[in-house]
Amino acid sequence: MSDQVAGAAKPAEDGRPRADTAIPAFGYKSHISIDWRHGIIRRAKVTDAAAHDGTRLREGLIDPKNTASAVWADGAYRSAENERFLAGIGKVSRIHHRK
Repeated sequence: MSDQVAGAAKPAEDGRPRADTAIPAFGYKSHISIDWRHGIIRRAKVTDAAAHDGTRLREGLIDPKNTASAVWADGAYRSAENERFLAGIGKVSRIHHRK
């Protein structure tokens, strides 16, 4: 085998694998806490795209002044730590379950 890296690049015309070109990708994620009833943004946090979603819930996304008892979130926010955190502040977890 040649010293080239086989990957997603199409093979050369002679069948030899081509090396993939590494192109760095930079991105961001927005973690947003909204008021479900009124649709206004209560809290927001921006992280790099590689940051894990689950830990962001405990980093100030839950507004303590919000009197709603339930917290709805994507399945990426579900963890035992987040469940304990929500129970500790008197919130009911409505975080989606993963498939």
